[in-house]
Parts: sequence; structure tokens; C-alpha cells
Amino acid sequence: MDPSSLIIKYRSLGILQQAIVAMVAFFIVNTTYLYFTQPLTRDVILTSTSSSLLFMSVFYFVSVFITKKNIEYEKRSKGPKKGLRKV
Repeated sequence: MDPSSLIIKYRSLGILQQAIVAMVAFFIVNTTYLYFTQPLTRDVILTSTSSSLLFMSVFYFVSVFITKKNIEYEKRSKGPKKGLRKV
């Protein structure tokens, strides 16, 4: 698979699914970083898991907020949309 098809697949997912994918990626990167900088203990794994869950929740709520704002903005905009103007 080329990167563009992965990006297209990612964008076709729902917001919660995107947040879960981002959380898994963050967890892998964070755990790998902590593995090379500290001895891997239960506390390090717990810290990595909790920070990944925090990252997922922030990612989800920010995405929902931005999506909601964009929908409200599109509803408020008046006049013909781009591509629908008469020349």
C-alpha cells in the first residue's frame, strides 16, 4: 500500500475510529521512546497507557469541536457556494 491510500482510508474513518488509530500510533511511539530512555517497568507502561488515553480523548473532543464549528459555519454562509455561481 502506498501512503496516499493509507491517508485516504484514514480520512474515511469516523472521528472515534481516527482517535483510536492515533492513540495506538502514539502508544507505540511513546512506549518505544520510553523503552530506550528508561528501564521498562510496570510504571512506565502505565504512564504510556494513560498518556495515550489522554491523547485519544483530547484528539476526539478537539476533532468533534472543529467538525461541529465547520458544519455551523457552512450552514451560516449565505449566497451561492463555490462552483455554483452563475457567470
